Amino acid sequence: MYGSSRRGTNINNPNGDTPLSTQPEDTVSGLAWSPKSNYIACSAWDGKISCWQVNQNGTSELKGSMQHEAPALGLSWNSDGTKVFSAGCDCKGMMWDIATGTFTQVAKHDEPINICRVVMTSRGSLVCTGSWDRTLKYWDTRQQQPIVTCQLKDRPYCADFLNNLAVVCTVGNTAQVYNLNDPLQVFKSVQSSLRYQVRCISCFPDSTGFAMGSIEGRVALHYIDGSTDAQGKSKDFNFKCHRLNDVVYGINTVLFNKQYGTLLTGGSDGFIYFWDKQSRSRIKEFKKLPSPITASALNFNESILAYAEGYDWYMGAEYNNPSTYPICIFIRAIGTEMKGKQ
Repeated sequence: MYGSSRRGTNINNPNGDTPLSTQPEDTVSGLAWSPKSNYIACSAWDGKISCWQVNQNGTSELKGSMQHEAPALGLSWNSDGTKVFSAGCDCKGMMWDIATGTFTQVAKHDEPINICRVVMTSRGSLVCTGSWDRTLKYWDTRQQQPIVTCQLKDRPYCADFLNNLAVVCTVGNTAQVYNLNDPLQVFKSVQSSLRYQVRCISCFPDSTGFAMGSIEGRVALHYIDGSTDAQGKSKDFNFKCHRLNDVVYGINTVLFNKQYGTLLTGGSDGFIYFWDKQSRSRIKEFKKLPSPITASALNFNESILAYAEGYDWYMGAEYNNPSTYPICIFIRAIGTEMKGKQ
């Protein structure tokens, strides 16, 4: 269904995956699928938010774009798939109504916003934004002020939300765990075993823990309740990946398949891997892409994987050259290839 068609593009993919009909002009910072349909949105470093419809035959159609005043760093759909919320370095949280084409400010911070997610809480569906001003704010879009403001100990690097679980990683690789029914109270603080900066995080499908990826090409898995095995040893562990000939590459995206509980990682080396955390083994290795993998997302029924390649600044600004590091979003049909070994 999603083969190596190059319709509307001249982009080759070594894995045979299909590029979207049009492509972003700057590196993708986030990808998000609608929870109701095969619409996919992206945020990019040029501040643009774009949305495509992906068809059953693998073709796609750009539905529109909106523009932030500075780099856009994250985005999320609402629960009925009618609106996209985004945020970025302009310190604003915006709401894009796909049907009407309106782009309205719904959140604000004193410094850039790098976390933007729609979450379900005891107060209903809210937009959560996290900023370098060291706060998490929860917004009801019908009000101008946040209904909850949570003070963080330091700047947040990344966060993930699933069911009632919220995990926010801050400077020093400390993960603050929250129950969204009581978002002001830190449920638990977990000090990661990773020594270098954490770049991405993903909650376990059963909400019992989370995986973190760092700039040192290492992933750490942590159980919130401190689970141990039959020998009394902690189930927490970390492993090396995205390393080649002693060269270490950062991990930009980690993503769990909720059906199988397996893990995807994508890094600055241009590789994507599938992992089975139960057997602690690699399931699949993609062929290398010319650019780093910067974002990934599974659609609402986990039948389609989207991932983005583009320059991620890992070698400095002077290497930011689209002719050397192309920018592209690909889609791939996912069957059982993310199924684990057990």
